Amino acid sequence: FENLNLNDFTLTLGSPTSDLTVENDISIDASTEGISTGEADLTVEGDFTLAQGKLESTSGELIFRQGGTQSGSSEFDLGASILYLGADYTKSGGNLLSSSATLDLLVDLTITSDSALSFNQLNLNNLTLTLGSVSSDLQVSSALILDNSNERVMTGAADLSLLAFQDISIGGVISTGGTINFSGGGQLSGTGELDLSGSTWGLGEEFVKSSGTLTISQTDLKLV
Repeated sequence: FENLNLNDFTLTLGSPTSDLTVENDISIDASTEGISTGEADLTVEGDFTLAQGKLESTSGELIFRQGGTQSGSSEFDLGASILYLGADYTKSGGNLLSSSATLDLLVDLTITSDSALSFNQLNLNNLTLTLGSVSSDLQVSSALILDNSNERVMTGAADLSLLAFQDISIGGVISTGGTINFSGGGQLSGTGELDLSGSTWGLGEEFVKSSGTLTISQTDLKLV
């Protein structure tokens, strides 16, 4: 469809094959408005705005080519879906439920959030993810796959919690503040980079550095 106007109603996609593509912007800005995708895919080629109401998915793919914004009393429940972002995502309010979901990058982008975010898996796809503010904390349950020199997580002053064993042999994690937790331990090798300048480094298991670049200037170490 070219446009989708919800007009204070909820649209439900009724089967896994009921995929929907909208060419222009989508705005959910009333408490009675919503989209329930179930197992179907939703592709938004324009801007996505979630100010009130609800967007929910149980699985399938949600593709936001121009990124999106979330605010107000809205709820975004990703279930076990894959969220593809083609531009920045900014959350200044509402709830984002994503602990069982996967985040896939389509471009280098920034996520800025007023509260901590959690994903089961993060796929960088040879790109860089930047956390845009001190409150944009991120937890990832599965190990990051870092197999390209362009793959980086730039945390700034936000916290990053990696629950699984993390191998950094190429690409890297760069922090200028906040806490970087390797709850499952990890290793640094190859041309990998781990820069924890001015940050706190939390370790829950063994960490081995055989090569690569580890920067720990003004860094605190804590066991977790």
